[in-house]
Amino acid sequence: MEPDSRYVCTQCGKAYPEAGNCPVHPEEPLLDAGDREICFFLMQLDDQKRNKVYTLWITLLLCLGVVAGGLVCYLADLLLDIDLGYGTSLVVGGFAGGTLGTALAARLFKPRYRQFTRKLEQI
Repeated sequence: MEPDSRYVCTQCGKAYPEAGNCPVHPEEPLLDAGDREICFFLMQLDDQKRNKVYTLWITLLLCLGVVAGGLVCYLADLLLDIDLGYGTSLVVGGFAGGTLGTALAARLFKPRYRQFTRKLEQI
């Protein structure tokens, strides 16, 4: 991004120095990121994307954790003759999976418009 680029395309996330339509997406008007309302809109787009990423990874790894917890409990009972209790194993597995999903989502998600919304995050 050029230092004076402040007009943003919401389709591709690229910034341009002049107003008008996006060169890559001619039907998409460029938004003025110098406008405070536009920055809030861009922040909202990032928040929606973040929510989708977090929901996906937390749900996937939570389900995987529940299955793994049940499998550990079953194998411990079958092979080692230890009764861990399915309820506890499912809760612990789900908690571990949800925690790993949150950590993975936080690592994978990169805000698209951070360079424009950073000043609003400091308010």
